[in-house]
Formats: sequence, C-alpha cells, structure tokens
Amino acid sequence: MKTKLIFLFIFLLAAALRIYNIEQKNLWFDEIFSWHISEGSIEQIVAETSGDIHPPFYYLVLKLWISFFSDSIFSMRMLSVLFGLLSMIFIYRISDKIFKNNSVTIAVLLLYAVSPVNIYYSQEARMLNLNLFLCAGSVYYFYELISKISFKNRILYFTFTLLAIYTHYFSLLIFFTEFLIALIFYFTKGKDKRNLINFFISAAIINLFYAPWYPVFFSQSAKGQPWRTDQTLIQS
Repeated sequence: MKTKLIFLFIFLLAAALRIYNIEQKNLWFDEIFSWHISEGSIEQIVAETSGDIHPPFYYLVLKLWISFFSDSIFSMRMLSVLFGLLSMIFIYRISDKIFKNNSVTIAVLLLYAVSPVNIYYSQEARMLNLNLFLCAGSVYYFYELISKISFKNRILYFTFTLLAIYTHYFSLLIFFTEFLIALIFYFTKGKDKRNLINFFISAAIINLFYAPWYPVFFSQSAKGQPWRTDQTLIQS
C-alpha cells in the first residue's frame, strides 16, 4: 500500500510540473506548423508531411484531439502532457522487469517526473512525447515478445512500433536496435528461437506496412533542410 501511494505521488508530481504554467508562452513556429497541418484533411496531412521532415501520425492524432477538445494553446499542449504521463506506464514496467526492485523503480520514475527535458517538451504541441510513449511501448512489448510466445504481444509490438516510425524517424533507431538485439540473442544467448522467429516475422510485417513511406523517408533524408548549414562528421 505504501509503495502504491509513492507511485501515485510521483505521478501527481509529474502531472503538476507539466501542467504548471503550460500557457506561459505563445505558440512558436513549430507548434503553429503542427496546428496548421492538423487543420487539413487526412489526405492533405499526408501530402504536406511527405514534403516536411516528419511522418504524419502525430498530426492525425492532433487533428482528432482538436476535434474533441479545441485548438486552444492549453488543449494542444495537453496532448503532449497526456502522452508524457502515459509513458510512465511503460517506464515503470520496463524498470520493474529489469531491476525487480521497487526502490530502484521508484528512483527511475522520480527522475523522469522531474526531468527538465521532458517537462519542457510536454509543454509543446509537437510529436516528441507521443513518440516517447510509442517507443517505450515498442521496447516493452519487444521484451515480452522475445520472452514468450503470445499473439497479443505480437499485435501490440507491431502496433506500437509501426505507429512510432510513422511518428518520428528517430524511432527507426529503436526498431533497428531491437533487430540487432534479437540477432545477438538468436546466435549467442540460447534464447528460445521460436520467440525470436516470431519477432523477425513481426519486424518483416512492420517493414511491409512502412514500405509506402520509405521512398519519402529516403528523399527527405537526402535533401536535408534549407535552414541548416553543412557540418563535418567531427562537428556532428
């Protein structure tokens, strides 16, 4: 009971820190861009994002959110707060599985709750917290998928991972890392190979569903952005 109260306190602390002064600044360029794209039809959102630097899923979610809760500054930023808080579910589950120690899990959640970086981006109408939530879910269900065979785990891993890579391109790094870990386990760790084969099948299906967007991704990666200056590898 005491542990549950501590978790509740941390969650309420995280919520308070993210909601406090959420309207203290006006929307800036990227947030206005989020609002502008979300005002279009589904077809327009997909078309516009194919010429931008991010995939379309966040803007579709924001469009749905606005249709219920309005496009006020408070409302649009609360979507990021919501996904920042929901991410705590997977941060808790992942920490609990890795450490198996309530004290350490509490410390992890507390660090997340007071994280200046996450508090800052929880108060922006951008896709970063949605991406965090989806990537955390992908990591958790990846762990579940390679631990035991379950149709539910396959579906949830597929859903979280596919939506993540349709939200932000950095999610592809998570997906690629999961693939490398599965390969390492397959050849060196003596894990149940049936579970790993299930993962490889899921990964192949994810790639199949992402295939229509790969040309856009490669095009955007190659052309860069006009406001960025060239950097050397060392500078990067």
